[in-house]
Amino acid sequence: MDDVITDFLPPSRLYFEDLNAFSPPPSPLPRPFILWSNTDHNPDLNFHPKTLIVAISKPSCFFLHHVTCKTLIGTVVLPEISVSGKTLDPSHSDNSCNIFKLDSSPETFLLLIQYTVCADRASALAKLVFDEIKPEKTLIFGSIQSCNYRGTLPVDETLVFKLETSKQRDCKDEGDALGFVKDLSYFPSGNLIDGVGAALLAKCQIRGRNGILLVSWPEYGGSIVSLLKSFMLNVSKELDCDIDGETLKDSHSDSELYS
Repeated sequence: MDDVITDFLPPSRLYFEDLNAFSPPPSPLPRPFILWSNTDHNPDLNFHPKTLIVAISKPSCFFLHHVTCKTLIGTVVLPEISVSGKTLDPSHSDNSCNIFKLDSSPETFLLLIQYTVCADRASALAKLVFDEIKPEKTLIFGSIQSCNYRGTLPVDETLVFKLETSKQRDCKDEGDALGFVKDLSYFPSGNLIDGVGAALLAKCQIRGRNGILLVSWPEYGGSIVSLLKSFMLNVSKELDCDIDGETLKDSHSDSELYS
């Protein structure tokens, strides 16, 4: 007599994708939300900063983390992101997404996205950010992914490209703090930018706002840190700190060693 426990099941006549039709759909993930540091914050009263700077790439997150003249005002929470091992104080090595404002320039907000947001959750996070925070201008710092870039990326060359909304492209304001991007080249056609950076820029475009996405290569090195620093200082003179490329590389090596 055949052993029904150990014998192999007969081959199915259905494709693996078709078998999913017989299983119940997974329960939807809870919506992301923001925990504001001020418990008296009224969620119906949205923030309206002049500029929102979003750091997604590791160099930009590391740089903005070391800007001292800022105050933590909130944290974006994705329920599926584990908080295990997270420190009480903001750290550049935590899986966190914190919102800061500059002390001397409270109309400038900083958003540091220090965890990976999966593609199907990027739009939800972008919607939440712009529902709660309504900036006049948004500047996003991302990185070029080699898997999404046609051709070979140079090892010893620094690249920076831009993508911008229609409203930003038509902006003629000579005193615009984001005017420094006018001399940058557009991201070459035929290449792909995805993830939360693309979702944030798409929300800016849909809502008719000024938005710029800067993507850079390589991910580490003194040249990219110096370039980011010059970009930040064009936005606000308060965005300054004493770090260099070696500091960033040392931090990355330590995180890789103990992760």
